[in-house]
Amino acid sequence: MSKDMQLQLDEIKTEMSGLRQGQIALEYRMGRVEQTLHKVVVTVSGHTEHLIRIDEKLKKLDLLDRIAQSMDALAGDLKSSRAERALSDLSFREQQATLNDHEVRIHRLERNTKPS
Repeated sequence: MSKDMQLQLDEIKTEMSGLRQGQIALEYRMGRVEQTLHKVVVTVSGHTEHLIRIDEKLKKLDLLDRIAQSMDALAGDLKSSRAERALSDLSFREQQATLNDHEVRIHRLERNTKPS
């Protein structure tokens, strides 16, 4: 083998050795990237589960809000009903007093008009 070919062969060996070192470094970096990606996946998965729990809590809060609104409406209806009942009771008492007054007057008139 000629000296020139030997030099070229040595350069190729050196380059191949450098490529091998580059490959090893690249494989190391790829391993680190895989580890980082795994950590990201685990973190995102944890956040996803947390977000799902938050979403469930928000749904419960929405339901509680709708229940509270219904109860507020019911309380308003009850308050109105009580006010109406109080007015009705007052009106009944006034009419009862008027009726009693009429009964007394009728009774007096009947006594006064009876022949003795």
